[in-house]
Amino acid sequence: MRVALIPLLFLIAIAAFSLDTKVLPDSDLRKRVPMTVVFYQNSALTRPVRTPDFTVTRRPDGSVLAQGKRWRAVLSPAIHGLWNTNSNGHRAYYFAGYTGGTGMAPGSWLLILSFDERGKPVPFYIVGRVQYDSRGVVDVLNLDGTGPELLQQDWAETNWMPDSRSGYYITTLYQQRGLYWYRTDGKHGESLFPLYEKWAIIVNTKPELVTGPTLPQGALADYGNDPSGGVRAKVQSPDGRTLQVGSELGCKLNSDPLVVRDTREGREMTTDPSGLPTDFQATFTGVRRWPNADLCSASIMWVTAE
Repeated sequence: MRVALIPLLFLIAIAAFSLDTKVLPDSDLRKRVPMTVVFYQNSALTRPVRTPDFTVTRRPDGSVLAQGKRWRAVLSPAIHGLWNTNSNGHRAYYFAGYTGGTGMAPGSWLLILSFDERGKPVPFYIVGRVQYDSRGVVDVLNLDGTGPELLQQDWAETNWMPDSRSGYYITTLYQQRGLYWYRTDGKHGESLFPLYEKWAIIVNTKPELVTGPTLPQGALADYGNDPSGGVRAKVQSPDGRTLQVGSELGCKLNSDPLVVRDTREGREMTTDPSGLPTDFQATFTGVRRWPNADLCSASIMWVTAE
């Protein structure tokens, strides 16, 4: 999440704004959730990294493999760090890396793994503007004293013309309740969520926090990962990789979600799927419809157990 000086890359020029407003007060920014570093900026991963729950290695194709008992996660090569937390005896792991996105495009990804009573991992996956450092994920706070809360930012554009481009950075808050994460609006710490920060590439115009703006349809997303609140749809994958999602989704999927697939061998999570069935049912969570378009993205695709 952006806090101070933020560069914006536009179509024909680069403009930099000094953020006079603060998304959160300093008193809330100091409420970071303590994390233990497993590794940080060890992009080579020349040796296996072991945790109490799994081992992390880099595969010959460059991707990163987290392998546990009856589960595995295949992650992007562009991984920067792994941290864990232990709250009331419940461990959670935070993987973070970069997407290569510039300008308004999301620049980072975050995968949080929690575990059920049988040791099966439950993923929460976000592509956004998450910041992290050697101490952990900067945007995971404990504003209410109830446990981890993740701040997520999206850009909602209202005018794309190069000479007057404008829109809003929308900050939403997610709380972990049980195994899943839920968008939780309302007051947390000293702020009322969602937060709306207006930006415009117009001379003598500075960013400002506003209340209740008129937004394009689909601008306020919900990335909650509880499958019971997801969208059920038929999916075809003729080549085992390409996704053709049925009309139940209500939009055309235009991104690669994290695929969570349960089989007799266990649970597999991957951002680069292969070997999918030709026809199957799936539940999509974290669906975000793109403003003024029939396109959408999804954070996770939960494939029905075979």
